[in-house]
Amino acid sequence: MTWESWVNEVLAIAAARNIEITLQYPIPNWATFSWKCRDGSNYGTAGAGAEMISLTTPEQFTWLWTCDARRVISPNIPIGPSFGGSEGGEKRVVSRRIARAVSAALKELFKK
Repeated sequence: MTWESWVNEVLAIAAARNIEITLQYPIPNWATFSWKCRDGSNYGTAGAGAEMISLTTPEQFTWLWTCDARRVISPNIPIGPSFGGSEGGEKRVVSRRIARAVSAALKELFKK
């Protein structure tokens, strides 16, 4: 797969998911995807370089790009210390989907 075909596949996946994309090339071999759902339920920005085609597929890159506002996302998992001491209080949380995506990307990046 070439860099151009990788980018085109990302655009095709977004179109199939009813996502609007603004694509910019700030430098050669680097793309910035600003995306938003046509129903207003989600949005985001992601960047990728030509080296991404050896690290991840377009499907994996766009895995978190979802638009169904009714969709239930995996429960949040707490990370880091609790605010307010051991008596409780507000905790910092990160979505399990995001944590797994980061974990998978790091494993792929550092595999031998």
